[in-house]
Amino acid sequence: MTQRLKIRCAKLLDEYLGGILIWLCRRLCRRRPLADTDRKILFIKFWGIGSIVLSEPAVRWLRRHYEEWEIHYLTLSENSELFEMLPGVTRVHHVRFHDPVRFISDSLRLLRRLRQERYQLVFDAEFFANYSTILAWLTQAPGIVGFSRGCSAKSRLLDVGVVFLDRLHTSRQFLNLVQQGVNNGTGPPRPSIMLPDATLLSRWPFLQEGYIVMNINASSLALERRWPRDRFIQLADYLLATFDTHLILIGSKNEAGYVKPLTQALSQFERLHDLTGQATLSELALLIRDAVCLISNDSGPIHLASALNTPTVGFYGPETPQRYGPLSSRKLLFYRELWCSPCMSVENAKTVNCINQLACMREIQVNHVCTKVDAFINGLDWGKKRQKRVLINV
Repeated sequence: MTQRLKIRCAKLLDEYLGGILIWLCRRLCRRRPLADTDRKILFIKFWGIGSIVLSEPAVRWLRRHYEEWEIHYLTLSENSELFEMLPGVTRVHHVRFHDPVRFISDSLRLLRRLRQERYQLVFDAEFFANYSTILAWLTQAPGIVGFSRGCSAKSRLLDVGVVFLDRLHTSRQFLNLVQQGVNNGTGPPRPSIMLPDATLLSRWPFLQEGYIVMNINASSLALERRWPRDRFIQLADYLLATFDTHLILIGSKNEAGYVKPLTQALSQFERLHDLTGQATLSELALLIRDAVCLISNDSGPIHLASALNTPTVGFYGPETPQRYGPLSSRKLLFYRELWCSPCMSVENAKTVNCINQLACMREIQVNHVCTKVDAFINGLDWGKKRQKRVLINV
């Protein structure tokens, strides 16, 4: 079963089986009374490296207002390494998603551990999943705060329902959650991460020179967010021929097959380096920090760049940059804002049901992108430019 199919099945089970479990929770499971000695908070966010990075300001707010409390974070196992760079979290709990049998066994063991922690407050930062709210209820915590979506089943388990405001950036949504819906009128808070020792990158000596990081992938949660690969090939060709820079390709191990055709198409360039599946999350953060800029689809690396204030070029279509755009001070975004965009939302469980043949991504043209990216990089005062050439037949 592919990762995408697993996610689709998980959403269906969460919606239908989750509704039944919520009904049972309300009738069969009691919660603990409030106790001053229980000074622990649990923050739950399973999906998306980018979303977890965007939750950092919310965790920072909790740390500032609950200085003597323990703040625990519950996520998927593949996200665990990220917390080495996120300050404020006392302990990380995780569950494995990819194997259904392990997922069930992990959930049962996890629930036992979570109940032993005796949380006083749980923040459920999942926008639509019932599973996270059910776990929050079964911890027996006396206070549960989560996003409220009208008459959704999960809202019945919340003590405080925070309205999801579609116009707000996601980092602001998370901050609103922990402030229990109190909007203080500020803009989206930029995340902050702690970087590891830079010597981690010593095995790639070419990183001592200028380089651009490119991510042509998007997680299997919504592959439709990818700008067409053939256009990334043309953009990469233009950058390597125009600027005296190395170009670093990134991605996870299971994305290596998707990246390989780009590497093969541009094999004549010695300055092209495919690090797909080779860099840890810590190394990826360091790569992005020191890059001339990051060029990426709407996915996790954009939010790492945002936290590090690295210049960022982003492609958007099914999702809007209003909610998930980079918060870097220097950014260039491509978003057609068609009549059908965005089609991913909390209400449809972040599922892309495209009715316009992904025109939002296809209509972002290569010549336009190359012109804008050229000017953007020049504006960064990075002057190692080769003799300029004109793209043809694109």
